[in-house]
Amino acid sequence: MLYNQTKFILIFLLTHCCVYSQTIVDTELNLKKIDSSFHLFLNLSGNYAKGNVDMFILNSNITLGSRSNKNLYRLTFSNGLTEFFKTRFSDNLNSQFRVNHFITDKSSLFGFAQLGRSLQAKIDSRFLLGVGYRFPLITKDEDYLDFAFGPFYEAEKYPFYQLDNEQYDATTFKAVRMSLNLFSKLKITDNLSSLTTLYTQWKTDEIRDYRIYLNQYLNIKVNDNISFICRYMLRFRSIQYVKLIKNDSNVFFGINVNI
Repeated sequence: MLYNQTKFILIFLLTHCCVYSQTIVDTELNLKKIDSSFHLFLNLSGNYAKGNVDMFILNSNITLGSRSNKNLYRLTFSNGLTEFFKTRFSDNLNSQFRVNHFITDKSSLFGFAQLGRSLQAKIDSRFLLGVGYRFPLITKDEDYLDFAFGPFYEAEKYPFYQLDNEQYDATTFKAVRMSLNLFSKLKITDNLSSLTTLYTQWKTDEIRDYRIYLNQYLNIKVNDNISFICRYMLRFRSIQYVKLIKNDSNVFFGINVNI
């Protein structure tokens, strides 16, 4: 019984860690909802168990948003901590400040600064500073397909580690990358809608060094009372700076019932 319970919890932990291990901050879900002087978006969850199984999980995501005239300000903080029998599987922090200056109702110049770390991705710290331009490719009612591009500076610190009896020193990698991104909210049919965030980041002096982050939500409406939700997440790096790390992807699904 304890083995089965422990096995289930381990699977849950590994899945949960992947959700909160991202070093890319996705603020698309609340972008269109910020239309006045102040908005607060808060997601908080946790779990604590002690006895046959010692487990502690704490996850939070907070976004403060404000819109004034042609400027939109967002401050985002996310934290993911997962501990199992006093061993940390995940300990990740991310914070980002982003400003959009709207040239038209749909297009904007933006700038951002981001700082974070990820135990699972073996990143001691990651600092980003960048600018860009976002504009619509398709706009119809509440549906949209936007494209954004711009350069950013990146500095990543990786810790000392050992693998196959070889030692790798702590290292700092600095780069300038070009970001090419797509954002969409589309009503495909009366019963199927999609929300997509796609980030691609290309190292300017070594094009084979690129990263992809995809966050895809699908909502399938069965009737007025029942709908299915599916989320697919992909994180891919063409070059891993730490040999221990692998690319990962996850599928999450659920059902909403309103009676």
